[in-house]
Amino acid sequence: MAQFQTPQFIEREAKIIGPLSFKQAAYIGLPLAVNFVLWFLIAADYFIFFVLIAFLLEGAGIALAFGKVEGRTFPQLLMNVLFFLSKPKTYVWERGNTKLHFKKEEYVSPHANGEGPQKAELVRKSRVADLAVKVQTKK
Repeated sequence: MAQFQTPQFIEREAKIIGPLSFKQAAYIGLPLAVNFVLWFLIAADYFIFFVLIAFLLEGAGIALAFGKVEGRTFPQLLMNVLFFLSKPKTYVWERGNTKLHFKKEEYVSPHANGEGPQKAELVRKSRVADLAVKVQTKK
């Protein structure tokens, strides 16, 4: 008998209203209900203001319903941002009042004394490093 591997941890919400889940329908439906109430309150006097508010509310509702950022839904992202901003921050390292000292060296051109460029000698502080240079360059 053939064996098939069953996928685990499938995260699917049930589709309640057509192709929309309950959350998606609520995110889109609530701004529609608010816009319906605002139509009767301010649309007669301030139509442009009403249209602006309606677009902003529905845009936020659509972003909440369908928006994803790096695989996370927009409501999850907003909750993570709120939790991050509300928790105290811990600073692990802070630089003390140390002053940095720089050694000033001036460049001397090899052409200044008339000798021209010369081959620089490699000076090492350890014999192991000298041996490593000799092995690598096969001297």
